[in-house]
Amino acid sequence: MTPRFDDWPAGGTDFWVNSTQHDLWPSRINASHIPRPSCFEDQGDESCPYGNWRTLAEEYFEYWPRLNEMDTMPETTQIPSPKSVRELYSRGRKGLYRNRFTVATTQHSVMADAVADTAKFWLYAALNIKQIEAFRFRKDATFTVDAYQPVTHVRCNAQTWSNNTSYLPVFPVLSYQNGDMFPQRSYSDNGVAQLFVQQSALKQSGPQLHWLELPMSTFGNSSIGAMILLPQDTSGISLLMCNIDARWSANKIQSFRDNIKVVTGTSNAWLDPSTYSASWPHIAVSPDWARYLNPLISGSNTTTVFQNLAAVAGLSEGTNPAPLIAESILSIMMTNGLSRINYSRALVGLLTGSSDNSSSFSWKCSKWCNEMLPSKYFSFGRGGTAFTLPEDITGPTARFTMEASVKGYAYSSRGTPAKVAIGLMILYCIVAILHYIYLCMTGISSSSWDSISEITTLAMNSKPTGALRGTSAGIDTLEVFKKRVRIVVADENHLEMTFQDDSAHPSIVTNAYYS
Repeated sequence: MTPRFDDWPAGGTDFWVNSTQHDLWPSRINASHIPRPSCFEDQGDESCPYGNWRTLAEEYFEYWPRLNEMDTMPETTQIPSPKSVRELYSRGRKGLYRNRFTVATTQHSVMADAVADTAKFWLYAALNIKQIEAFRFRKDATFTVDAYQPVTHVRCNAQTWSNNTSYLPVFPVLSYQNGDMFPQRSYSDNGVAQLFVQQSALKQSGPQLHWLELPMSTFGNSSIGAMILLPQDTSGISLLMCNIDARWSANKIQSFRDNIKVVTGTSNAWLDPSTYSASWPHIAVSPDWARYLNPLISGSNTTTVFQNLAAVAGLSEGTNPAPLIAESILSIMMTNGLSRINYSRALVGLLTGSSDNSSSFSWKCSKWCNEMLPSKYFSFGRGGTAFTLPEDITGPTARFTMEASVKGYAYSSRGTPAKVAIGLMILYCIVAILHYIYLCMTGISSSSWDSISEITTLAMNSKPTGALRGTSAGIDTLEVFKKRVRIVVADENHLEMTFQDDSAHPSIVTNAYYS
């Protein structure tokens, strides 16, 4: 057996977050999920739904004006969290690598921080437990937690505004069963659109964004709707009607030793909403919460976050196609905001066997180090519980598990081929032992015929025997192989191979000379 290069289970731990899972991933989001009223104005507070919008503008949206059919947008953008760096994934309907849907997803900030936090404790334990030094000689280490994260799909239609009082705004219906074809249905209340257009016309400061609820019974998998009024010089397009589907997708989020602090992970189905699992909870988003995605910029009475992003992406400059740019902006704004729900929640508890809180830098290796690594030394497997909840803790908590694995070479019986090889090796050892016992009890071995060529030479120097009659042109039966063969002394002190029916020759004498 040779060592194999693979990912091997290398411990991990259970841990707690000071929030319930329902609070981390609520099914309905409203203004009560806003951390503070000041979020209505951009003051650089990363806990607000609009947090890090400048990073997204610089690292992602500035590529939109240069995008053509043979170019690409970044599919991964890094956004910071208190204790980690998260990766936001996105793909639109324009460019070399396009998707049937405009979609975005990223890890929840609280869970990303928990992965990065528990990873550092595992690394410390692996360096300080002398009995398991093998984990030091690894190619990489991976830390995984099962968690939900937001995934958002957006579809927009372009419409020309009509002052006719009977005009009704038309939104796409998010039904994923007809490929790229989306039915369209009218929104019953035209007064909402009329008022929005009238108010926006008075501002004249770039594209205007308005959120509204779209009934799921009419508009399919809708979390919230959006109307965008464009300046009159943008290729004659006046309004964009957008439908947004947001969900919590079940994923394995990961961090790696070779890319410390960076947390990655997404579902294999995130690019295609038609394959959404029924277990992915749908999110109903209230306009009261959504408006905090688009606050006023600090120091400005009219400019909003959406207008800044639209200006960077080129939407306010008439870049076509406008619906695709709007879809990109809305999907990333919504995903970024949802990933900040309960932003202040964090890992809680004491390190097992230590009086220091997990957030302290004064901790030393004690019982928690052994709990973080596999329970049996020099073996692979799961870890234990490196954290304990103090008795005086108040408030709800949710329990999760971080699983660690190392990438490198190791001997293991994992997998069918390895098990078959081990079984054959055991069988060979049994046969060899039985043969050795047989020789010790019944016969004498010799080193005179150690090779096939020596056996062949002995056979050629032996006389023909009737036991092998009919085999000169080939062997057709297994009976030939069942015959016992002896080596005896023939005439003139000459050794030959003979069969059981030739019993007239004497046996070989030990330590005698033969020609």
